Amino acid sequence: MNFSIKTISLSMILFFGLLSCSDDSKGTETKTETVDIKEALLTDFVFTEAASVSAAITPPKIENNAETQHGEIIIKIPSGSTLELSLKQVSFDQTKFKISPEIGTKKTFSSTQPVVYTITSIKNPAQSIHYKVLVELDTPHTSETPEISAFKFEKSKNSALSQDIAAAKIDNEKKQIFIFVPVGTDFSHLTPTITFKGEKLYRFIGTGKEEYPAAGKDTDFKYPKTFSLQAESDSGGKIQFYSVIVDVKNPIKFENTTVEIPNVKKTGDFFETIVKYTNQGNHPLTAFATTYKNKIPDLESNNVGLISLVVPGGGLQPGESGDVKFSLNKSVAKAVPAGTYEFTAVVPPGFSSILSWPPDAAQLLETSELTVKVDLID
Repeated sequence: MNFSIKTISLSMILFFGLLSCSDDSKGTETKTETVDIKEALLTDFVFTEAASVSAAITPPKIENNAETQHGEIIIKIPSGSTLELSLKQVSFDQTKFKISPEIGTKKTFSSTQPVVYTITSIKNPAQSIHYKVLVELDTPHTSETPEISAFKFEKSKNSALSQDIAAAKIDNEKKQIFIFVPVGTDFSHLTPTITFKGEKLYRFIGTGKEEYPAAGKDTDFKYPKTFSLQAESDSGGKIQFYSVIVDVKNPIKFENTTVEIPNVKKTGDFFETIVKYTNQGNHPLTAFATTYKNKIPDLESNNVGLISLVVPGGGLQPGESGDVKFSLNKSVAKAVPAGTYEFTAVVPPGFSSILSWPPDAAQLLETSELTVKVDLID
């Protein structure tokens, strides 16, 4: 009996001893601390070996105190600087976070392959954020006269185009660039590729100004928006401005290219609409027939009628339509016998005067033609 009591007592002692050890273990268990990872965000990025011309910092995306997307830093340093660079300092509390590569560690940077910096919580190594760092060399200063040497729409950057399109004319004297795209092109989404001499190139849209990227940028050229460029050199000491005109080469479209007019009295007044025309271009235009050809029969003095395109004040706006009028040339009609007469009116497009474009700009465009057959009766 005594043996049984001792055995039970010993078992109870062992049980409570183990229970006590288990409680002690729970009491000494280490808890992982959560830190506010946003405290590790960088506000600058300074190198020891080179000063920054500019720095663009995009912070990492953080949701529920965890990184969901790496941040990015693009730094421009003076031309000729070494690309073997080391981080000089950080803006976060170094008692809470550490960075790798560490301050003072040199890395080889480039504009295409980023160096990734990782910032980690000291108290909770599972919490970290990252920055992809790219370094670009600034354009060297030059004293040459700035100018735009090429302007084009590349097919690779403009999916709606079937081929590359180069500027029809770059006038470095009048500082104007003319480029023509196919009819139906969306003028509001075009990306130009621009080659220039100088240090920097800026674009102006309305009143806004920004540096134009070498890779190009989607641009709205649709009238009435205007687009201008500024090329500069000698650290801005030399500047050239250019205006860019984007349009189609054949903005005038006749509803029908051949019109027949029956039963026109030789001695009566005739001034009627015979067809419509549309401005399928990108700017207001004016238009009038300047030449008459293919006369049947060939009247030496003149043709039997005249063509006039009705143009509203300020020019026919893009996408709008107007009337084409035929008026009888009675002085000619009276002198010829009744019968059928035919001629073709040649109509060159003209730019509306409100655009202040030079007269020779219209020479870059294509004329439109309208054939008219008139049945003259007594």
